[in-house]
Amino acid sequence: MRKRLLRNYYDLNTFDFKPIGHGLFYTGSLLQGQYNFVFDCGTLNDREILEYQVEKYVYSLRSFYSSKKPTIDFVVISHLHIDHYKGLYFLLQKCDVKKIYLPYLGDDNYYLIRNTLLFSIYGNINELEDEDKDDDENYNLFSFMGTLYGVDRNDKFINYREKVTFINEQSNAEQRIVGDKLYTTLTDYFELNDKKYWQFSFIQSSVKLDKLYLLNKELKNAFGQLNNRQLIDNLRNDNNTVTKIKEIYESVFGTGNKLNLTSIMLVHFPLYLPKCCIFPRKYYIEEFITKFNLGIIRQSNLRPTTNCIVSLLTGDAKFDSIIASEIKSIISNREILMLQVPHHGSKENWNTVLNSNIKAYINVITCKCGSGHKLPHPSTIDYMIQNSVKYVLVTQVRAFRYTID
Repeated sequence: MRKRLLRNYYDLNTFDFKPIGHGLFYTGSLLQGQYNFVFDCGTLNDREILEYQVEKYVYSLRSFYSSKKPTIDFVVISHLHIDHYKGLYFLLQKCDVKKIYLPYLGDDNYYLIRNTLLFSIYGNINELEDEDKDDDENYNLFSFMGTLYGVDRNDKFINYREKVTFINEQSNAEQRIVGDKLYTTLTDYFELNDKKYWQFSFIQSSVKLDKLYLLNKELKNAFGQLNNRQLIDNLRNDNNTVTKIKEIYESVFGTGNKLNLTSIMLVHFPLYLPKCCIFPRKYYIEEFITKFNLGIIRQSNLRPTTNCIVSLLTGDAKFDSIIASEIKSIISNREILMLQVPHHGSKENWNTVLNSNIKAYINVITCKCGSGHKLPHPSTIDYMIQNSVKYVLVTQVRAFRYTID
């Protein structure tokens, strides 16, 4: 039980987008570290960048927990793309994580989960930095995630499996089926002094189980005879294998959908606050002159309405009318302060945000700094500039922090 009393409005609730390039590593700390959570922890950039940011984050938590291993109340992995989960095991080694939320992919779908994990790693192998193309290390990553999902059993990771939670399996989760999609919503709270202080609502959009089982069957028929190492060799050396997996996913999910359909979204905002006037006070943009050295901190004041307090994290999700309706129902008359633009600002995903009439005071795009990368899409940035939409790019050389006090 948490014994610390609610103090005053100088107790800050702080939220960070870490500078890890193409990927996502978002952290939140309520009341100066009394309650901590993480949304995604991965990148396609140099693994050293991500691990450095994890180390910095863990160090910041230690000041609140003395010499004890820092505690994180929950971690969400939005979906099974490597740029969203590659640093999870490193984070778990450094912290005591109470709960891990993973996207649900059905029961006993061995071939689906196996091929999904392997494809997420080796299907993107050409986009990884040279330092991250080590076969043994990537297979170790597959074994870790496979153990969490129960399709592998590595004694090194088995203790972490008991921390895994699927939102649809919780007794208070709400589910609805619309067409061929399954929508699940779970709401939880951080309580302080027997009062609900902060709300967390998890939303997962997926396909119905019969489609998941169909996908599992198709993958089994195509690759069931291959062991994991053989499939890896094919993914690395044979473009036909990569193409075949893409074709199977698209035959079930439809063109362009694939795993983004399974993304977990997180909506969070304060409920119980001190009686003084509370509103988001400021945000910081940290820019790095060199790889790891802090260069400049630019601070700006936020002065939206007092109801502009909602944070919306999306992973790579695609919005539709059902998701938009669910979000609006959850936040009620509150306004969205921060939206993490889905799929690193891709044209298709950003258009689903616009079509759903979801608007935020500031929009955050996580992406890779440097020429030649496809995301964010130029049309997304053009729209924001032409329509005076506030946005921030978070890269491997730029971080973003905002506070709600």
